[in-house]
Amino acid sequence: MSSIRDQLTEIHARIARAVEAVEADSGATPAIKAVVQEFHRVSHKALGAAAVIDAQATLAPILELEQAGDSAKVAATACPRISDETRRAIVAAHDAVSELKAESTDG
Repeated sequence: MSSIRDQLTEIHARIARAVEAVEADSGATPAIKAVVQEFHRVSHKALGAAAVIDAQATLAPILELEQAGDSAKVAATACPRISDETRRAIVAAHDAVSELKAESTDG
């Protein structure tokens, strides 16, 4: 099993791809762009926290990241103008965070 930092690094990259997709999507509204940017900001914060604190204390940033991911997924689902590719990128990033949270709370 990879470390939480390694997993957060991979998740951060997925979220970055979602940001790129939403920024390039002509159907993306300013609201969904803002929500996905916030998801990215929170992932950066969680990644930074994982670098300086132990695995147990990393749970709080993961929970915050999950909340941002939930908001991004809801926005992607509610925005009919974005492409399926953009929607899939956002949902994939959300799902990766949910999986990490589940792994982190199993212990």
